[in-house]
Amino acid sequence: MTKHIICGPFFEDFEIGQFFGAPAVTVTEGIASVYQSIVGDRLRLALDRTLSEKVTGERRGFVHPMLTINIVNGQTTYASQNVKGNLFYRGLLLQTPVFIGDTLNTTTKVVGLRQNTLKEGRDATGMVVLEMETLNQNGSTVLKYWRCPMIECRNPNADTGYNDSF
Repeated sequence: MTKHIICGPFFEDFEIGQFFGAPAVTVTEGIASVYQSIVGDRLRLALDRTLSEKVTGERRGFVHPMLTINIVNGQTTYASQNVKGNLFYRGLLLQTPVFIGDTLNTTTKVVGLRQNTLKEGRDATGMVVLEMETLNQNGSTVLKYWRCPMIECRNPNADTGYNDSF
């Protein structure tokens, strides 16, 4: 069996309070158009600029909330390069609408660590609770939520002692 080594952190590399950044993303008409064509977007506010302006008072086009969430999730993936599975997402609440031309800057913070029980015949893994916060170019919080990837250990027999309560 071939084993591929990925450059992201293994479970033993995480520490509470650790931060990960990502390049900022400016949502363009092109990004929104590609998203709309791929998913068959039917959200009227994202499709109808006139309606969007009447409802939001903003001349720029409204960005579909799921496109925003997908961009943000993409900005958080470095921390979970060695993921075995995502166990939960919590608190996904868009706090500020996103419009064409907005720039999203996301940071990921480690807020919890718990190693899974070691089992015969299985490599060691652990759960990492990550808190993501996305700000727009004005410093307004767009999205703040938590997710928990299960990450493999570099050492298949690791015993880290991490046992935070989730």
